[in-house]
Amino acid sequence: MAYEFFNQNGNGTDYIQATASLFSYPFTINFWFYPTVSAVGTLAMFTLHNTTDNQRFAVQINTTTTRIAFNAFTTANALATTTVGYTPNAWNMATAVGTSSTSRTIYINGGNPVTNTTSRAVTTPTRWLVAAFYISGSFLSSYEGRISEVGIWNAALTTADINALYTGMRSSSVKPQNLKVYAPLIRDISDQTSSTTSFSNTITDTTVAVHSRRYG
Repeated sequence: MAYEFFNQNGNGTDYIQATASLFSYPFTINFWFYPTVSAVGTLAMFTLHNTTDNQRFAVQINTTTTRIAFNAFTTANALATTTVGYTPNAWNMATAVGTSSTSRTIYINGGNPVTNTTSRAVTTPTRWLVAAFYISGSFLSSYEGRISEVGIWNAALTTADINALYTGMRSSSVKPQNLKVYAPLIRDISDQTSSTTSFSNTITDTTVAVHSRRYG
């Protein structure tokens, strides 16, 4: 069962946050998402950030264009944006690969890689968020839909690795020696790698829903 976020119904903000000892480049973020598209605009699905400033890595969804993007923000955005759209009301997979400060690539459903080469040396993240941005000391949550199978690696996954994840391989079976966070988000909120030091959330009405496919 996956977590489903309801940020537009007036019952409060829904997100998950976790404190962890993370890293900067190289890294990969991968997760499955099922957008229900109640909200309009640019919404955060996943964010890596440091609590001391507004700098962040974010995987964003734009419900107006039906595209997703990988953003490295210091004082300005540096976006790698897919040229292929996601499918609303269905499971999709997002993969963000940060190879270096001048190479960040976004994949949608295992393909359509788009790279941004703008130089961005983002402050080393110390926290990860599901379904929220963290800006000027506040959590901004508006994503509508499900998220599951969150994985973070301290390595740049290859195309073959990403294809394995898209065919349903669980994150713990792909470069396990580099896996720093694996949170399936099946009913409970836990990191199976033990890298995460603490979890908290302000989920007020999130429900569990049908999970994305996986093997193992």
